Amino acid sequence: MGEPLRPEAHIPFLLHQPPVAVAICASAAVAFAAWALKALTVGGATSAFAVGCIVFGIGGPAFAIPLLVFLATGTILSRIGKANVCNAGKGPRRARQVWANGGVAAALVVLFAAKAHEWPWYRSRELLMLYLAALATVTADTWSTEVGRLLGGVPRLLTSWRKVAPGVSGAVSTPGTLAGLVGAALIPAGVAFVWRLQPGEILVVVWAGFLGSMADSILGAGLQAQYAGEDDYAPRDGPAAAGQKPVHGFRPVTNDVVNLAASLAGAAMAWLLLATTHYPWG
Repeated sequence: MGEPLRPEAHIPFLLHQPPVAVAICASAAVAFAAWALKALTVGGATSAFAVGCIVFGIGGPAFAIPLLVFLATGTILSRIGKANVCNAGKGPRRARQVWANGGVAAALVVLFAAKAHEWPWYRSRELLMLYLAALATVTADTWSTEVGRLLGGVPRLLTSWRKVAPGVSGAVSTPGTLAGLVGAALIPAGVAFVWRLQPGEILVVVWAGFLGSMADSILGAGLQAQYAGEDDYAPRDGPAAAGQKPVHGFRPVTNDVVNLAASLAGAAMAWLLLATTHYPWG
């Protein structure tokens, strides 16, 4: 996995906190642009503003780049997919969706800022990789979902390999799976030079992000609540109309819960891989 990092690779120097006014204005501009492009609802834009203030305001530009990669590529793919019939009725992201996708990453930035100057260099470095893995997971999931819907293929449930209709939670396809791997790779690629990432660290982040997205599919297929009408069996993540009833999963396990759990799983997988291949235990 590459040569061990030297102690001087301890990198709290990445914390270049901008002036508060700059962080607020930049975060507001990004959130407003996403709202104007109808990628976010008003509540979603407000939450995106809050996440941006945390990530950019506390971490600085180096931490904002991966978050912007996730937001920009997800928005572009979603807009391209608007013309696809499978995406009909798919609206802008709401507040809880923003926190489900960005909440873990934001928490890791806060933890890094609080502990980077206290912990051993390798432990602080590890936190950086967990941050990237959390974003790689949600990016891989977004790419897998959007590209899978656009390019088609035969979606199958990851848990049973049963063929299902496009858009069913937990379903995977060959184009979507390959796209998820590309999406996961974009996150470390965007900061490889700035963060001085080693090849082994990049591989860990990409692999952890990809596995996190697979965890999303497993949870979606096995536990997520899905609803359908009595006459037209077309499972949805939530009840879209009166008369739709739960046909699978558990009511508390919504798509947002699955996304949050997958993000945590991606970070946890990165920690396990790093602890066993790159950094010492303890």
